[in-house]
Amino acid sequence: MKGLFTSRGTVFLLLIFSVLVLMSAPVFAQPPDSLGHHHHFPPFWGSLTDEQRAEIMDTVQAMRARGATREEIHDAVIALLESWGIEPPDTSRTSDATSDVQNKNSKISEFSVKSYPNPFNSETSIEYTINTSEHVNISIYDVSGKCIRILLDSEQKAGTHTIKWDGKDKAGNPMPSGKYFYRVNAGSKSITQEILLLE
Repeated sequence: MKGLFTSRGTVFLLLIFSVLVLMSAPVFAQPPDSLGHHHHFPPFWGSLTDEQRAEIMDTVQAMRARGATREEIHDAVIALLESWGIEPPDTSRTSDATSDVQNKNSKISEFSVKSYPNPFNSETSIEYTINTSEHVNISIYDVSGKCIRILLDSEQKAGTHTIKWDGKDKAGNPMPSGKYFYRVNAGSKSITQEILLLE
């Protein structure tokens, strides 16, 4: 049973469910009957005295009445359990796992841009990653800020994409050696980076 209550959210929802059931049907506060009603409660519920259960119910009801958040109510109930010497379910393992997944998803879904090779001679690849479908514009600029080439201007799906620049302007003329900039606009996001063209 312990494995079923390692999540703070799960324990909290079960605890509130228990409180509401007890408030509407006090008979459920008795030991489990043949139908196994007691199995709906968190594992620590059966170890509480009637006074402790009543205090939890009063606390939850009062905090809900004044508009407290779920997290605030949860923390208040946990504080009561700890004050009675009852150890709350361990959530560190689940929290760590959730954090790892969130960090992994964050790395996957970030808006990022890079080019390679840089410096380049005849051709360079511009790679970009977007986490949602966006209208993407990729343009090349010279050092004066003039747009010399639009490589892409269309709707793109979420994911990692690559487009190449052959070092030419929009008329197909080779550009001289020097410093250039490419700008990737994806929705409301924009990244500008420098590239160096060598003959």
